[in-house]
Amino acid sequence: RLYGRRRDGSLFPVEVGISKRSERGKTLYTAVVRDITQRVQQEERIARLTRLYAVLSEVNSAIVRISDEAELFSEICRITTEKGGFKVAYVGSLNPDTNEVTIVASAGLALAGKRFLPDPGTPVGMGPLGRAIEQHIVAWDNDLADQPAIGFVREEAVALGARAVAALPFIRDDAVRAVMLLYADTPDAFGEDEVRLLRELAGDAAFALDHIAKTRQVAYLATHDQLTDLPNRTLFLDRLAQALAAAQDKGEMLAVVLTDVERFKHVNDTFGRQAGDALLRQIAERIRKVVEDRASLARVGPDVFALISSDSVQAAGVAKLVHRLMDGVMADPFRVDGQGLHLAARAGVAFFPADGADAETLFRNAEAALRRAKAQHERVVFYTPDLNARVAQQLVMESKLRHALERNEFILHYQPKVALVTGRIVGLEALIRWQDPESGLVPPAQFISLLEETGLIMQVGHWAMQEALRTIAALRAKGLPPVRIAVNVSSIQLRQKDFVRSVEEAIAASGGEPHGLDLEITESVIMDDIEANVIKLDALRSMGIELGIDDFGTGYSSLAYIARLPVGVIKIDRAFIRNLTDDANSESLVASIVSLTHA
Repeated sequence: RLYGRRRDGSLFPVEVGISKRSERGKTLYTAVVRDITQRVQQEERIARLTRLYAVLSEVNSAIVRISDEAELFSEICRITTEKGGFKVAYVGSLNPDTNEVTIVASAGLALAGKRFLPDPGTPVGMGPLGRAIEQHIVAWDNDLADQPAIGFVREEAVALGARAVAALPFIRDDAVRAVMLLYADTPDAFGEDEVRLLRELAGDAAFALDHIAKTRQVAYLATHDQLTDLPNRTLFLDRLAQALAAAQDKGEMLAVVLTDVERFKHVNDTFGRQAGDALLRQIAERIRKVVEDRASLARVGPDVFALISSDSVQAAGVAKLVHRLMDGVMADPFRVDGQGLHLAARAGVAFFPADGADAETLFRNAEAALRRAKAQHERVVFYTPDLNARVAQQLVMESKLRHALERNEFILHYQPKVALVTGRIVGLEALIRWQDPESGLVPPAQFISLLEETGLIMQVGHWAMQEALRTIAALRAKGLPPVRIAVNVSSIQLRQKDFVRSVEEAIAASGGEPHGLDLEITESVIMDDIEANVIKLDALRSMGIELGIDDFGTGYSSLAYIARLPVGVIKIDRAFIRNLTDDANSESLVASIVSLTHA
């Protein structure tokens, strides 16, 4: 009994009414079988070609609308399996240096991300894929069952029903950039006409790759400086607008810094344009090494570089950032036309939101600040004039504070704590002062905040503890009654993970117990990270340190937490004490705080 195939692919029985007994009957029978078989194969081939034409049509449609390489590869794999009827399809990008293939898209099998090396000397490289890469041709194998171990994922494809495979190289600039593998479910699936269509498919894909690459290059050139490879002014303003939107949403500040290379025109005039270009490339390379966030950099003028700063938006912090940038870039000489050349730079800074609410305004004001820096021969100028004076004063003060620490110019004054009942001194509070050789005694209000901003408070705070402990030991050595000295602790000190250990080291250096050291911490500082601070305060109290809450009543303490704090002293803020004898409300509040504390 024989079977024929309908147009929809289903089979139907064919009754052959001939006798198979005679030789003529046998010959006729064989001819009929051969004719039907050929007809079925021809119909299958026509169906395959029809599907391939549909694949070509849809791939060309995808090429027109898709401008991303990975997305295009993924779509081609989908089309060839869904419309072309292939069991498995994948596209791998080829590394021209290592010849390694990385699969970037697949259908039928999850292969994306896998890598392999189609070495011609190994079975993997002896298949169609290896030949396609080596010879730049469409290669195929119409009988996978013959050598199932040859080729990457061939065994997995055969297990899914694949019986033939073809490899299509995607060639651009005479080099294979990617290769596609198509697995068919019938043997001998790739004949002359099929291969011709696959060559056309490979050519279309290669054309698309070339178009995507050139489009990407045009877009890159439109937004980047060709000389330094940095973003240009257009891209910088776009990124600045995005940064401003993010800063506005978070309620944060940011700064735009424009830096101009001094005497650059003289370099061009003296050494020529090519030497000037080479110098700019050197400057750009050094800037990249100094600035961590390269996306915030740009070349926005012939010799002007731009930077967006969102890490340190305090004026003094930005000034230090600019100084560090200039020192890192300009400190060493540049090689220009075989000669060493020292250069300098000027910078202009504008802040968001104070100096501009949009990218164009902020950039324009930074340019104005840069022009002023060049005209006044200042290293850094801020757009707001009074900010310049404050920053300059702050930087001078910071420099002097560093020298003060080195020269032991800090001193402690001691304020007595008096028992009202007896009138006796029961303790002291250490108050830091700065004995400036130029301006005399400087009160803490003028320098403590700067010590905290610069991080110098860590060293100065540790010194204050050690100095108070030395004073306690000196008083004891003179035979005076034991006295305790309280030292104020900064929020920055308390936040340090090793704060308790640093206190232990200071006590040990003074001779250990009994040390007589107490610590006072502002209420709001303790409440900042209550869980971690309770642990630290418990450890300090176990060392014989009495703890006090300073400025009580001005923070946002929860009574539930106050009860947990291992403190022995509450210092009521002076705002409640100032009018104690004249204001009944103040008297009532103080009395309530005292009762609460005792309870």
